[in-house]
Amino acid sequence: MVISFNKKFVEPILTGSKIHTIREDAKGRWRPGITMHMYTGGRFSKEYRQFIEMDCRSVQDVYMTYYNGKLEVSVDDTLIYGYPERNEFAISDGFADWEDFEKWWIPILMNDPELKYKGRVIHWTNIKY
Repeated sequence: MVISFNKKFVEPILTGSKIHTIREDAKGRWRPGITMHMYTGGRFSKEYRQFIEMDCRSVQDVYMTYYNGKLEVSVDDTLIYGYPERNEFAISDGFADWEDFEKWWIPILMNDPELKYKGRVIHWTNIKY
């Protein structure tokens, strides 16, 4: 199955520092064993470029809220708590650090009237939270 990425995430995926991605998955299409055809650009544009294939190893539920000026992240009902754990999670998702992760996700949550996001962490390594 095809899955698109912002160009900023290509190098972290190829070097192995980005080991998962966060996506909405209301229909539960991502599951272990699915081959992920990772690409950048629109599928029907000149910018389209598949850069690697990986197999989905596992998925976990992720829930994010923005409350009192703070981004909170839970994976499978476990709060990612403490700066070291948050920073590790952010780096594993391809960001430079937790602050970079917040800069990406807070505007997304601000567009939701309830200031929340529900999705899945899609893993292509055996690491889970």
